[in-house]
Amino acid sequence: MLRQPKFLFRKILLIIILIAWLGTTGTHPLFYLVEFICMPNTN
Repeated sequence: MLRQPKFLFRKILLIIILIAWLGTTGTHPLFYLVEFICMPNTN
């Protein structure tokens, strides 16, 4: 697999923004959605 640092950086930045947007609502469905989307990419 080819690594794309720029794409990965954008994804991490988006996750950080999402987490910051959710704030204390860590049980928000979007949080689990992001985890579900990013989980296969880490393996």
